[in-house]
Amino acid sequence: MRIELCGRRCGVNRFEGEIGFCGLGIDAYVGGMFIHISEEPPINPSLLIELCGCGMRCKFCQKAELRDGVVNPKILLDRNLWKIIDTTGARSLSFIGGNPDESLLAILRFLDTAPMDFPLPIVWNCHGYGNRIVYRILEGIVDAYIPDVKYGNDNCAKKWSQIYGYAEIAKRCIDEITRQGVPIYVRILVLPGHNECCHIPTIHWLKEYHDRIIINIMDQYSPDFIITKTDRQMANHPKPEDIQTIIKETRQCGLIQMALI
Repeated sequence: MRIELCGRRCGVNRFEGEIGFCGLGIDAYVGGMFIHISEEPPINPSLLIELCGCGMRCKFCQKAELRDGVVNPKILLDRNLWKIIDTTGARSLSFIGGNPDESLLAILRFLDTAPMDFPLPIVWNCHGYGNRIVYRILEGIVDAYIPDVKYGNDNCAKKWSQIYGYAEIAKRCIDEITRQGVPIYVRILVLPGHNECCHIPTIHWLKEYHDRIIINIMDQYSPDFIITKTDRQMANHPKPEDIQTIIKETRQCGLIQMALI
């Protein structure tokens, strides 16, 4: 059985013990679990389950310890986790990462063992670089999506995240989840120097879904991890005027915008 959960579609057979590009086999592992108070207002505070593994290799990733798979022993995502989950104060449960798409099977098995009285809506926080079938499977299971749309330009996606065909795959993701009639909060992390090549084109194709999505323009990009001065504009924080340009473009395209977080 070929596993093709993310846009990379590495095609390994995890059921035979093979490991995907994301660093995962058949199981999923939790790198962190906590209640976060800075999520989008409708789901905030949210109990975040941070999953290991991701099909993207963003050079500016702030969760590199999760991104590259199971580097150190982590908590197995299975029925036993329900015994230690504390939902006190949470309004939702969010699967984040890393990226949850690559852990789809284990997450479904985990949710299947949830207590009958589990009260929280399920949020799927993903990078948008997933196989469309993933989101079709999640229909009726996920109560809200938070796709983090990173690029509007495949050259940038290749350079900064080592992936191909991101823009078209992200469009398929948005097209599928907007069909499901659940809340969708599209995050756009403003990258320095990427307004013309990525963010403005992204906003322009997103306006097709203006009545089904809310845009969250995020200004907290930080040149962490292995970004260096040789990476030129990416070694800087985004300029305030760049943030305002994207906010203005979003409004002009008729998109509903959430306040900065």
